[in-house]
Amino acid sequence: MSMKFISCLLLLVALTINSSGSAQTFFSTDSTKFIKDVTNYLGQVNKEDAKEWGKEFEDIWFGGVYTPSMRASIYSISNEIALQRRKIYPDFKNYLLSVQYAVTSGMNDEEFSVWHLTVEKAFAEKNKSRFTDYIETCVLLLNDNTIFKSSSTKWQSSNNNYHFAYEKEPIIAFDEMELKCYAKNDSSVVYKTKGAYYPFSARWIGYGGTVTWERAELDADKFYAEFKDYKISMKSAGFSIDSAMFYSTYFDEPILGELREKVLSNRGVEQV
Repeated sequence: MSMKFISCLLLLVALTINSSGSAQTFFSTDSTKFIKDVTNYLGQVNKEDAKEWGKEFEDIWFGGVYTPSMRASIYSISNEIALQRRKIYPDFKNYLLSVQYAVTSGMNDEEFSVWHLTVEKAFAEKNKSRFTDYIETCVLLLNDNTIFKSSSTKWQSSNNNYHFAYEKEPIIAFDEMELKCYAKNDSSVVYKTKGAYYPFSARWIGYGGTVTWERAELDADKFYAEFKDYKISMKSAGFSIDSAMFYSTYFDEPILGELREKVLSNRGVEQV
């Protein structure tokens, strides 16, 4: 027996052993086994949460909403997350939540494919924290239209009319909606606005909008500001716009000026 043949045989045996040894890090592409596999995988960290989520997701998974192409995408990225030993919590759990909320929010097959491609591209980023941040954004947005959330601030859309894209980074484009900010028992709303959100930097670029001061007991039809392009760092509970038109019964004509909107604790009408 030649040495070349022996070397090839040993290599084949090594690959077979390696494949068997790593099988536990992979999830079955059989739909029934997949649920059991991922539930057990989550259970390595939190058995109670894994069991509770598994029961909830099972009804959706077998509810006829996931097409074969959707399932194929889910099998693929799930196995990649496990293979690369990404964190089970929060990364893998958030990924599973995101594919759950994607269908419960009403995504069809085509929309799911477009969205999932942005997830795959974020996963491929060298900076692993980018996937962590993006998949968390997806969970928040797909669940209840929350765009950004921290311990002190939350930015939220009034509807789910948004679209996903990826141009060097993920971009979420929003059709007309109300952009709401909540912080410290106070809130602010930008009415009739559109915009794009950049999750990696928590930047919002908005197009048009109106702000009123009803929380200061001012009539929204008589006291308001209108503006065109603007930018917001959603890590902050407020924003400023260099050029806005102010309308008030105090003025005969609207006044051009700078708008500064800050969401603070409720200190009373006189201090808003």
